Amino acid sequence: MKRCWSSAVRVLVGVALWCTATPSASAQDNPWQLAVQASGAMDDWDYVTARTHLDALNAGWADHPATAWVQGEWLFHHGEYDAAVEALDAAVEGGAPERVAELRDLVADTRDVTADYATYVTADGLFEIRYDARRDAVLIPWAEATLEGAYYEIGYDIGYWPEPPIRVEIYPRSSTLARTSSLTEEAIQTSGTIALCKYNKLMFTSPRATARGYGWRDTLSHEYVHYAVAHLTQRDLPIWLHEALAKYLEGRWTGSRDMHLEPSREDLLGERIEAGTLITFEQMHPSMAYLPSPEDASTAYSQVFTIMEFVVQRRGPAAIRELLYRLKDGAELELAFEATFGEDFETFERTWMAWLAERPRVEVPGSFQEEIQLISDSGDGPDVDELAGVGSVEAREHLRLGELLRGRGHVDASIVEYEKAETLVGNANPILQNALARARLDLADPDGALNALEDVRGWHPDFYPLHLHHGEALLGLGRPREALDSLEAAVGINPFDPAVHHQLARAFEAVGSTELAARAREHATAVAR
Repeated sequence: MKRCWSSAVRVLVGVALWCTATPSASAQDNPWQLAVQASGAMDDWDYVTARTHLDALNAGWADHPATAWVQGEWLFHHGEYDAAVEALDAAVEGGAPERVAELRDLVADTRDVTADYATYVTADGLFEIRYDARRDAVLIPWAEATLEGAYYEIGYDIGYWPEPPIRVEIYPRSSTLARTSSLTEEAIQTSGTIALCKYNKLMFTSPRATARGYGWRDTLSHEYVHYAVAHLTQRDLPIWLHEALAKYLEGRWTGSRDMHLEPSREDLLGERIEAGTLITFEQMHPSMAYLPSPEDASTAYSQVFTIMEFVVQRRGPAAIRELLYRLKDGAELELAFEATFGEDFETFERTWMAWLAERPRVEVPGSFQEEIQLISDSGDGPDVDELAGVGSVEAREHLRLGELLRGRGHVDASIVEYEKAETLVGNANPILQNALARARLDLADPDGALNALEDVRGWHPDFYPLHLHHGEALLGLGRPREALDSLEAAVGINPFDPAVHHQLARAFEAVGSTELAARAREHATAVAR
């Protein structure tokens, strides 16, 4: 997500100017105006123009607080937090606008949050990851693979590869994301925002900040799309277009071109189309993080995904690159659409909406909804009934009894109860099918476990235990390469469960990857502490 706040600064100093590559004559005579232009350029990811303005400020007003402001903001956007705070302090002391004082506090908070972070530079030097080495080191090899895959694969799609190094910061809690950005904790909690791309870096919350993990690898790739598009176009694109591109391309890091929405999002989108409660482009502005509920945010992401789906179906994947390069070259959005798609934007929008109304609907069996469950700063997870996702009260009682029996070692009897519940609600509830698969694995029946998971994994790809137990079942059947796919899917949701690393060690050993097996065992030990 990307949010522009430069307009507030411009108002404060009485200027309403768009940034240009060369300072205007009036700006050259007024350091505050030049500072506004430099700040606005950074806000639009145009660091070439920002550097030009900063050099002009240093040449003409080296000791002016406007120069200190821009110098501090530049340093912040390039990861030099100590020096940035020092420069912004000088700007505030020299009479800079209140907004600069607010920026100074944000930079100081970011400095304090990351003060003890380790820095990891990926093998090819593309990414610089800052993280808590004591608790989040397990993420690094998987983050590296995700980011490098995103860099090359998404680069092919948009025809652009940003200059390295690209900075990434991993935060321990969602509240830290609020502390290091312009978002409030309330907005983050309400919308379910877990990551941002802002201030010339990728910012995301560690999956250990959630009760059951989340699709953090796709999320990391999603934010990288924002970064690459912002650096390519160097302008403030509408949020719906930014999010359309990011949502559509977020899975490309895997090398797959099978871009599709998760079944739960498809189901929700169908419901909202039927109810006539879609989210307007105006409601999406200035950020999806300010939508009033996670359901609204999910609906909005699903809607904009279908814009790119529609574009690619009509014009092929090259249309994305064509549109972005027209925008990069300065075309207005409406004209860029018209040149790319052969029709004006209003016609494009009407055609897309008509197509969306006729798009085949996907309905997920049952009523289970997997949501990101954030852990509070005190370390407490949400107080929820883990079996509440089974809609039928009677089925829930059978499941509860089955769990009690299995916990006491009566696995055969537990399966009888699980199957009674399955008769009532079908085989598409992930909580129930996972319990049944776990019981089958306890009885050394991997075929039975696979059968229990056969359909439900497709309906609920974000439910972590399904992937874990699917991988364990495949290992039990002597199919370690297939197991690795399932176990890596599990790591992409919750890498802080020792069980997944134990199973990965088994799988890597089975395919002869002894070094990776040793790493998995180390990770299992580390996350168990």
